[in-house]
Amino acid sequence: MASDPDKFIDHLVAHLKPTPPLRSPGFRTVISFSFLVVVTALTILWVHEYRPGFWTQLNDHWRFQVEIVSGVALTLSTFYIVFASSIPGEKVNRGIQLSCLVSFFVFAGSLFIGFGTASPEASKLGARPFCELEVLIYGGLSMGGLFYLIRNGIIVSYSSKNLLLGFSARLISALIMQLACMYDPLHGLLYHLMTTITRTELCR
Repeated sequence: MASDPDKFIDHLVAHLKPTPPLRSPGFRTVISFSFLVVVTALTILWVHEYRPGFWTQLNDHWRFQVEIVSGVALTLSTFYIVFASSIPGEKVNRGIQLSCLVSFFVFAGSLFIGFGTASPEASKLGARPFCELEVLIYGGLSMGGLFYLIRNGIIVSYSSKNLLLGFSARLISALIMQLACMYDPLHGLLYHLMTTITRTELCR
């Protein structure tokens, strides 16, 4: 060990570079979510136009509104939880945790109700031949953003957190595909949402 403690410490930190402090979890949540939504939405539009009349369907059917809004709330709350929990000593707001839990059950409940109500009616209008592959690819773009955050130390690389953030990032593409592709409750569950769930283990 060096005889001079100051020289020894200087040697240890000689190759380190100062980095600016991380932005607040809320700021990073909004920026990350907005970026992924814009990129995914534009990419989906570039490949194929959205389902005709999807905006009218969204305005006319409260159940469909609940599905999309609760899915967005679930994504935002999980983003915030992961970003906040990656800061040493940061306590995740219980309100955010409760919002995440409630959003999940509301989202799942809205999907279940969709099988028994015409909200909107099932139709092949806007059907895409390879929508499940599109969801996988677009979710992969979001996953690329996730790995960038991990590589640059913006979030800590814990498997459980990676799964949570990976699911949320992939859910963005699934929700947008619910607007772009044909609407049918079973089709949406099997080809849009289940693709998201079954592929999230790639975050490990």
